[in-house]
Amino acid sequence: MLSLKSLTPGARKKSTHSRPLLFSNIPVPPEIGFGNFSSSLPYFAKGDGFKRLFKQFQRLHNEYGPIARLRFLPFTPYLVSIADPDAIAQIFRSEGPMPQRMTFVPWEIYRKEHNMPTIVGNSNDYEEWKRFRASLCDHLLRPKNIPSWCTRIDDVAQDVVDRVKKEAAANNGIVTLTSTIKAYSLEAVSSILFGKRMGCITNDPNIPIEPQSQGFIDAVDGFFAVSERLIHLPPYIPLSLYKHIPAYKELSSHADYIFNVGEQLLLEKIQERKLTGDDLLTLFLQRPELNESEAISQALGLLFAGVDTTANAILWTLYLISTSTNSSEIQSKIRDEVNIAMGSKSVIDEEILGKIPYIRACVKEGLRLYPPASVSTRIAPEDTTIMGYSIPKGTLLMMQCYVMSRDPNVFDNSNVFKPERWLDRDQTSNRSKEAYSTLPFGMGARGCVGRRLAETEIYILLAHIVRNIDLQWLSSESLLEGELQTLLIPEKPMIISCQPVSSIN
Repeated sequence: MLSLKSLTPGARKKSTHSRPLLFSNIPVPPEIGFGNFSSSLPYFAKGDGFKRLFKQFQRLHNEYGPIARLRFLPFTPYLVSIADPDAIAQIFRSEGPMPQRMTFVPWEIYRKEHNMPTIVGNSNDYEEWKRFRASLCDHLLRPKNIPSWCTRIDDVAQDVVDRVKKEAAANNGIVTLTSTIKAYSLEAVSSILFGKRMGCITNDPNIPIEPQSQGFIDAVDGFFAVSERLIHLPPYIPLSLYKHIPAYKELSSHADYIFNVGEQLLLEKIQERKLTGDDLLTLFLQRPELNESEAISQALGLLFAGVDTTANAILWTLYLISTSTNSSEIQSKIRDEVNIAMGSKSVIDEEILGKIPYIRACVKEGLRLYPPASVSTRIAPEDTTIMGYSIPKGTLLMMQCYVMSRDPNVFDNSNVFKPERWLDRDQTSNRSKEAYSTLPFGMGARGCVGRRLAETEIYILLAHIVRNIDLQWLSSESLLEGELQTLLIPEKPMIISCQPVSSIN
C-alpha cells in the first residue's frame, strides 16, 4: 500500500514560489464532466465508496500529496482536503474567537420545525454559540468537576463488569459487548445529568437492557446512520423539499424518539424537585443566561451526544487490546497499574485516575487509530495562504484526522497499536506534529466540551474490565473494519472471549 512516504519530494512539500500559487493550482483527483458539470464522485465511489470515505481520503493523499482540491457533486464549490500537521497547526493558531465550521442542514431544519433551541455544535452564530458554550465549559471542561463524577460512573462500571463476567460464565466465555457498552455510556452520562441512574442496565445479564433505554440507543444509532446518508445531498436542494425525502423522514422519526424520551426523563427529574445541586441538569437550570427550555435542550444534547461517541471509543480500545500481537503483555501492564493505583480502595476516584498513565496511553492510542470523527472542518474566515496556495474566504477546509493519525512520516509503525508511544515523550522530536496529527476531540474554541467526561467514563470502565477480565479475540471472528455512520464505528457487533482473571494481586 502507498504511504505518504512514497510520494515524490515535490508532492510532499508546500509550494516554494515567492508568491502563493492560485487556488486552481491545488492538485485535483480525476473528474468526469466539464466546467460546472465536473466532479470527482466516481473517484470516491470506488470500492466501498462513502461507507469508508476515510479510506478514500487516505488514497487521495497518498496519490496527490497533503493538500487536494475536490468536489463530490457538480455545481458545488470546491473544498480543500488537508493532511499535513503544520498546515493544521496554522489553521488552529489563526482562528478567531468563533471558528466557523460546516453545519448539518437536516439537523437545523428539524430544530426549526420543532421550535427547539440550538445545538451548540451545529451553530455558527457567535452570540448564540457563546451563550450555550459558556455553561458547557464551566460544568464539563474544568478539572474540578471530575471528583463529583467518579463515584457515580464507577458504580455503573462495576455493574457492567459483573454483568459481563456472568454472561461469559453462561456462554463459554463469549460475550457480545456492543449493546452492553452503549448501555453503560447512556447510564453513566444520565447519572451525571440527573444525579441518579436511569436504571437502563443492571449487573444481571438475565435482565435485558431497559426497553425505553434500548429504544433510545437504537434511535441514536439510527439518527447517525441516516445523517451519514443525508450529509452527501447537494447543498442546493431547496429546504422546503427535505420533508419529502424518505431519509429525512427517517431522521425525524429517530430524532422524535430521542427528544421525546429525553424530555420525559428531564421533566420527571424537574417535577421530583430533588435537585441535588451538582447534577448537570440542576446546574444548567441555574444558569442565568439560559431559560428552562434552553437548559433542557442543553441537557438533551449531552444525553444524545454521550452515547455513541464514548461507547465506540471504548469498543475500539477493547478491540485493539484484544487483537494486539502482545495483548497479554498490554493487559498485564494495565492490571498491574490499576492494582497498584487502587491499593485497598474499591472505587476509582480522581486520585486513582491520576495514577494510571498506561491506561491513558491505551485510550489515546485507540483514539489515534480510530478517531470518532474521521474529519474535522473549518471555513476559511478570510483569504489566506495554506501550504503555498491561495485559499479564498469561505472555502470549506477538511482536516483529515484519520489520514494524519496513520501517517508514517509522523508515527512509526503507524498502523500498529502501540500505547508506549505516548509515554516518555521527552524522547521524541515529533511532539508538535503528533499533537496536530491526532485530534479525536478537536482543538481550540470548538474542541469537544464533553472530553473530560468521556475520558473519565472510558478510563474507569477500561480499568475495571481489564483488571477483572482477560480479553481474547476469537479465532473464528474476522478482524474488524471501520465504517462511517457520521461517526467511525465498528462494522459489526463486537464479540470477544472474556475469561475471568484467576487472581488479583
